[in-house]
Amino acid sequence: MMALCICTFLYVRLEHNLLKEIDRLLADETRELMGYFYDYDFFQDVKSIKNRFDKALRNRKRYPFYYRILNAEGKVIVASKGTPSIKTSFDKSILKKARRKKVTTHTILVPDQRYPYRVQSTPISIGPRLIYIVQIATHLKSMHKTLANFRTNIFLAILITLVLGSLGGWFLSRRGLSPIRVIIEATNKITATSLTQRLPTPHSGDEIDHLVTTINHMIARLEASFKKMAQFSADVSHELRSPLCSLKGETEVTLSQERSIEDYRNVLAKNLETFDSLNKTIEDLLLLSKADSGDISLDLTSIRLDTLLSNLYDLFKVLAEQKHITFTTSSFLSNASLSNDTRMEFRCFGL
Repeated sequence: MMALCICTFLYVRLEHNLLKEIDRLLADETRELMGYFYDYDFFQDVKSIKNRFDKALRNRKRYPFYYRILNAEGKVIVASKGTPSIKTSFDKSILKKARRKKVTTHTILVPDQRYPYRVQSTPISIGPRLIYIVQIATHLKSMHKTLANFRTNIFLAILITLVLGSLGGWFLSRRGLSPIRVIIEATNKITATSLTQRLPTPHSGDEIDHLVTTINHMIARLEASFKKMAQFSADVSHELRSPLCSLKGETEVTLSQERSIEDYRNVLAKNLETFDSLNKTIEDLLLLSKADSGDISLDLTSIRLDTLLSNLYDLFKVLAEQKHITFTTSSFLSNASLSNDTRMEFRCFGL
């Protein structure tokens, strides 16, 4: 579109300049013809002026000129050979402008003629009175051929530009899209089990580098999220497995022989405590999951380690007995609150 606008502008400018050149040639011929008015007495030597100017016009090969001289009323006094066939119109506007000493230039179409004619009408005045009007005309064949050649050249130039532009665009697009194809192939190879891989940076220095860096950062965040999920699953499995194994072990020990009603009641009471602890563990895991996702914020408080370890001792005691492991604990606290003087002691003997 831009090339078409530029070519149209150049075409219009060329046509305008060619017309200006032809108008300048018409003005030169008019001045030459008017020079004979001073060399001869026009009323006495009309034939001499006509013959001399006709002889001068025979040398104009590129632009053949035709002329005629009109009086103040617009009637033809003298005309060159071939001028009547041009049939140039002499309307009132030309006569009015001539009386105001203005030169008129216009283009006319002649019947049975392929090319139009350019006509220039120049007034000759003595003082304020209009005496003659000199009309010089030439056809625009040469100009039209020049413009036709220019249009052909423009068409060929646009055609060549389109072909070369298409080939160049195809080549540049192939070259520009090659890093994207590499990125697509590398992206297709990345799965949930291969998040350690990263996209290769093409180092092209443009937006593709920024895109690859952004995608790599996204993969790194996904990898961290997957690792957290895997770690969380492992923690959940570990936290739930231990109390379940404890429940199973204690139940198996209880059922291994006949027990009294009181013993069964104690076992069920302890199992109920384990279920409460298991339920508390599940709630804690859900709380941690929400905290990791950013839905809530944790309110950290101090805890008593002796109570926590005592509960763990009760939880794993049965498992230790099943594995024939002696598992004992003792604690010495200087006061009811947890302090730096708190000392815990564990002994574990495996058989």
